[in-house]
Amino acid sequence: REGEDVAGLPHAWDTLRLHARKDTLPEDDGIPLTPVTPENDPVFQRLYNRCFAAVPGAATMDRQQLLSLYREGQRAFLAMDGADTPWGIGLLRENELRAIGVAPAFRGRGLSRRLALSLLRLCPGETVELTVVSTNAPALALYDSLGFRVFEKEAAWFSLK
Repeated sequence: REGEDVAGLPHAWDTLRLHARKDTLPEDDGIPLTPVTPENDPVFQRLYNRCFAAVPGAATMDRQQLLSLYREGQRAFLAMDGADTPWGIGLLRENELRAIGVAPAFRGRGLSRRLALSLLRLCPGETVELTVVSTNAPALALYDSLGFRVFEKEAAWFSLK
């Protein structure tokens, strides 16, 4: 119920489920991705936490959560520059983009778009999905530019005390 509150709680955000057909994604040269392994997963964990440190409501990833990625069959990736400096992370589960992040020092260069396209092309199905909160304007703009559309919306309500 847009604009209304539930039991006196203010509306916080909407959780949006988006989808797109892979064959309609924009063309791009792509970027090389390095799969995360036990040898480099501490790098992934640190970069993940750095990428999402300033995102309201984003959770940090601890060691147990990182290890659960392997158990759950999720695929994690690092994006690195020519000097092997990691600048981006990606996380996939089947046909779902679970996370994408670019280190603050590398933002504003169009790398999120290239990283997203490279990750989405690794998904096995014809349709790809993701979840994003309605308050994440940069992500919404990126996904809209890639052709994603909302297919499900859930409101989140909370009380500040």
